[in-house]
Amino acid sequence: MISQVMAYCKQHFDRSREAQAFEVVADGITGTFIETYVVGQYIWMVGSFINDGVYKISGVTTSKLTLDATLTAEDTGEIITLYGLSVPKAFLDIVTDIDSWVSGNSGKEGLASESIDGYSVSFGTGADGSTSNTPEFEDYEFVIPDFFKFTGKFQITSLEYAGEYNGEATYSVSFESAGIIVVSAS
Repeated sequence: MISQVMAYCKQHFDRSREAQAFEVVADGITGTFIETYVVGQYIWMVGSFINDGVYKISGVTTSKLTLDATLTAEDTGEIITLYGLSVPKAFLDIVTDIDSWVSGNSGKEGLASESIDGYSVSFGTGADGSTSNTPEFEDYEFVIPDFFKFTGKFQITSLEYAGEYNGEATYSVSFESAGIIVVSAS
């Protein structure tokens, strides 16, 4: 799951890089390592035929990194790049939460994503004439009276604003969910 989340975020937290003809064995990678690795650290392997991905190191010697996964052995002589990662604990916690939610909801019907479009008319501006920028993935609560309430993290994906007759203004806002959405009666 960590590899997919990193790819989705386009962030691997790489701190070091080395490339050479490493050999991939069933429980890790062998070769002469230039960089320093420690047990518990994550690495990102790129350039193998079938083992590319993010792995956690469970053992280190001068010639082998033992990983917490079963790999398919390959010794092709091709260059494989290893990135030593420095993954923040907060990111690992998010990945754990996502993995728990996905495994706990596998095969179940339910709400996994929500898009909400809204339309409103405004007849004025704020007292100071200012505008606001909404940061990505803020907590929002959308209430449909006498029906449901949707609560969770959303990102504004579209904001359209237009001038109208007589100083009126219209705007349309679209939101996209970014995680678990709690649905409850309103």
